[in-house]
Amino acid sequence: NGHSRTLFYFGNVFGMFVLGLIIGKRKIFQEVDNYLSLIRKVFWIGLFVRVLANGLFVWMDIHPSWRLASWIPADYNQMIQRTFYTIGAPALMLFYVSGIILLLQKETWRKQLSPLGNVGRMALSNYLLQSLVFTLIFYNYGLGIYGQISPTIGLILTIVFFILQIRLSRWWFDRYRFGPMEWLWRTLTYGKLQQLIPGECPVDIKSPNFFQRYSHLYTKINPRASLVTAWLILLLWTGILFNWSAHIETKNHLVDFSQDGVQVTLTPLLDSLNPDAASEVNSNLASSLPKVRTITSSNNPLVSSGDVLALVDTFEVDQAIAQIETLSSFPYLGRQAGSPEGHATGDYIAEEYKKYGLQPFGENGTFFQNFTATFTPLSEIPTFEIEEPDGTINNDYKIYQDYSPIIRWYAGSGETQGQVYWVNDCSKDQFAEIDVVGKIILCEPGDHTDWMVDSLRNTLEHGAYGLLLIGDPLDRPPDFASPTKDIWIPETIPAFWVYPELIQGLLSGSGKTLEDLSLSTETYPLKTQVNLKVSIDTSGSCPGTRCPARNVLGILPGRDPGFASEVVILGAHYDHMGQGPDGTIWSGANDNASGVAVLLEIARSWQEQGYVPRRSVIFAAWDAEEIGLLGSRHYVETPLYPLANTLAMIQLDMVGAGTETLSIDGDSELSDHIQR
Repeated sequence: NGHSRTLFYFGNVFGMFVLGLIIGKRKIFQEVDNYLSLIRKVFWIGLFVRVLANGLFVWMDIHPSWRLASWIPADYNQMIQRTFYTIGAPALMLFYVSGIILLLQKETWRKQLSPLGNVGRMALSNYLLQSLVFTLIFYNYGLGIYGQISPTIGLILTIVFFILQIRLSRWWFDRYRFGPMEWLWRTLTYGKLQQLIPGECPVDIKSPNFFQRYSHLYTKINPRASLVTAWLILLLWTGILFNWSAHIETKNHLVDFSQDGVQVTLTPLLDSLNPDAASEVNSNLASSLPKVRTITSSNNPLVSSGDVLALVDTFEVDQAIAQIETLSSFPYLGRQAGSPEGHATGDYIAEEYKKYGLQPFGENGTFFQNFTATFTPLSEIPTFEIEEPDGTINNDYKIYQDYSPIIRWYAGSGETQGQVYWVNDCSKDQFAEIDVVGKIILCEPGDHTDWMVDSLRNTLEHGAYGLLLIGDPLDRPPDFASPTKDIWIPETIPAFWVYPELIQGLLSGSGKTLEDLSLSTETYPLKTQVNLKVSIDTSGSCPGTRCPARNVLGILPGRDPGFASEVVILGAHYDHMGQGPDGTIWSGANDNASGVAVLLEIARSWQEQGYVPRRSVIFAAWDAEEIGLLGSRHYVETPLYPLANTLAMIQLDMVGAGTETLSIDGDSELSDHIQR
């Protein structure tokens, strides 16, 4: 399905070219009066087709599990949806075009719409100007504020800039015949320098410019050859854009990871061992290791001095802060494991590893160790409505302010309604003697380790339709994203964290307060009902929402043959909580861009000083830690270096959070060792 998009795009674009050619050949725009009957038909047909096709496209986007026919496999849904888009978009365009032409037949509308004519006459120039200005505003090579402004501000910015383009287009055509890019395009098409200034002819030119001075040479170029050359340049540019897009695109990042990475001239890690040292190493170790190049320490005076504290001082805090800012911005927004943003982050870290002299220590000569992770985003903002006893419906509650959805275990997609029922802590004993079939359960968190999964299971087993958990905004803020974990059953229930203002609505007419709930050990029905809806996006490119995730592993081989069989792992996790359907972005600057930033700055400072440690150091950027420590678990289960020869693992997590006191959890031997 991912490859079918390219087919649709090329077919769609080629079809637009052919359509434009037909309209131009028949001179429909030049002889509108002769084609008014046709234009009216196009208007009504375009209206019907665009409503039908675009309506189905949007419906399938909102209901990803819906199928056009039961005999069509679900795997074809994405391609069918793309078909509706491919048909609906041109139909919408024809509806607009024919509608504007019909409006222009009326004098009043002609005066109102005439300024747009100048914009259309230099459409290519205006399009490129838009691209130049807005990529400089939003992309990383400019201001890089993509995702940091609201849709309202974006709309205002769009309107203001387009008004400026209307003014600019009028100003331009008061002086010139063609837009700048249109002039260049016509010149390339006809193989002849085009007249740019109105009324200008060769005898009027007193001081010929460069093009005019050498135009006699240009006119000797074959028009067909110039047009072919222009097309080749465009195709080359298109190829460059596709290649660039493959690295930063925010969708459909399913690639063959085994082809990534840097191939190097390889020698075994243990090649540098002397015979005595080598004899002490596990005989299977050398054959099981990824291959790396041996390197030696530099003669840098600081390194040669052995002053470790001086080496530590080469760590640049500003460099680490810059890395945090990069990892917290586009195109890495949220860094959800399994998402395109997470994939882009892995690529970035691998490039930084390479830049700082680390060698690939992943699979197949790459920096990557691959596994799968569950990526379960919401497809839309959930519905949360409270119906009070008098029938009043309140639906102005905000996601991540008044409530937060829970996606894991028995909680996921669902659309339901029912009476709210207070069940204290949702323990099995609380459910034992009450009938909650069809009810929406409200309870507070339990005090044991598995209280949440138990609450969900008890709610489901007793026939309730949904679960609401009371959240403490001081202990767990509403915008504190819950990790999405595996969903265990096909038919789930909707579940939410709910917060004080919304809870007041739930208690309407009951005579109870939030404090009463906290102190009560009884169960009882409330006077309100709720309408709940949660939709999960399962239409992505990952089968069954199991998406590729990757640990990023680089190694700096140690310099001392006596310790060649030992490694230290220096680790941090790079994934975070992704993005919400309302545009909320959990940037994870603290958790854990900070840890990755320290990891990269250590690598940079060591390379700058030419420092090579005695033991080999594996730099490990773990993926999918927020959804269950999946990346580090995968490494432990399938280690790329024998765990028996792994001397230590130092994890960098939320660096800078907390007090100046270093807390050490462990036995006295550990604390004594670290103190030394």
